[in-house]
Amino acid sequence: MIDHDAHVIDLATTAWCWARLLTANEGVLSSKRERQAAGFEVGYSVDDGQVRIPTRSFRSAARLLVDSEVTLGLAGHDEDGRRWAVRATGTASLPVLAVDSLAACRSSHPAGAASADLGALLVTVDRLRGYYETPLVVPEPR
Repeated sequence: MIDHDAHVIDLATTAWCWARLLTANEGVLSSKRERQAAGFEVGYSVDDGQVRIPTRSFRSAARLLVDSEVTLGLAGHDEDGRRWAVRATGTASLPVLAVDSLAACRSSHPAGAASADLGALLVTVDRLRGYYETPLVVPEPR
């Protein structure tokens, strides 16, 4: 007996993963830097291989994520109801806003960075993984 509703999990291409990242705007940001993994629902935008995450909803925790590896996870269903997931991993940093070198030095100093208004994290994506369900195709017996 063949189960026509059976599915398998396929690995997605990098292009497919970027397309999902570009069409969505919310995900879960996690990091294993602390003793236990933290997860925050966040909004985000993508620009030139980087993910920009506004920090207004988790500002104090965001300071702990600077210079650490983080993962933005997305999950959803396609138009046929099949599940998919994307994981974008990279190092979180502060966006460079300073124009002159003195201001850049001050903002990069740990004391200056701690007192700066942390409006966003910038994640340069190093690893991008995606998975999706596809129907299991079983050849009909002859």
